[in-house]
Amino acid sequence: GDRAKLQGEFIDLESYYSNQIVEKKQLVNQFQSDTGLTEDEVTQNLQKLEAMYQVLKLEMDKRPSTDVKDALVLNLLVRIDLLNQQLNKLDKQPEKKVPVRS
Repeated sequence: GDRAKLQGEFIDLESYYSNQIVEKKQLVNQFQSDTGLTEDEVTQNLQKLEAMYQVLKLEMDKRPSTDVKDALVLNLLVRIDLLNQQLNKLDKQPEKKVPVRS
């Protein structure tokens, strides 16, 4: 019962946070193409975190535990935090394009 419960809790959290990550990544990509800024440290860190995440997910499938679940959630939160930092940084960049009047 515990296994299923842990996996169930994780699936809920994962879908919630993954959606945020996807949205933020799209914003970052949009900004990068608008500003001409390319790959940077943050992107590399995100790739490392994503690789770690895949390893943890395999572990969660085979041997679910609270520790693994917490590590997965932390990984998601760290990625969201990195993306937020990157968005703040990109937000302060002067754009090449004409600003859109709101």
